[in-house]
Amino acid sequence: MRSYLMFALCLVLALATTALLVRGQTSGRPDASGSTGRYQIFINPNARGDTFLLDTHTGRVWVHVEFPNLEGNPTVWKYEDRADTLQDLNSLIDKYGTKKQ
Repeated sequence: MRSYLMFALCLVLALATTALLVRGQTSGRPDASGSTGRYQIFINPNARGDTFLLDTHTGRVWVHVEFPNLEGNPTVWKYEDRADTLQDLNSLIDKYGTKKQ
């Protein structure tokens, strides 16, 4: 069961990373010096809630989230954990645990 979960998480992470990289190659606007900015915002045109902030220097990613239960529905950038290696993925599993079937 754990290997199936790890495979599924790796697949989701790979697809998400690929989508961000492909979007980043076509959506970044160069500044006057011809380079794109350090931070890039990516919006998934197929899903309203998929808005990401990418730090192009470190690779860190934040997701844009809204808090509808708070007065004024504030929105914030929430840092997303990233698993680049199997060790990173195991750390996430240890940190969060797996759901019971």
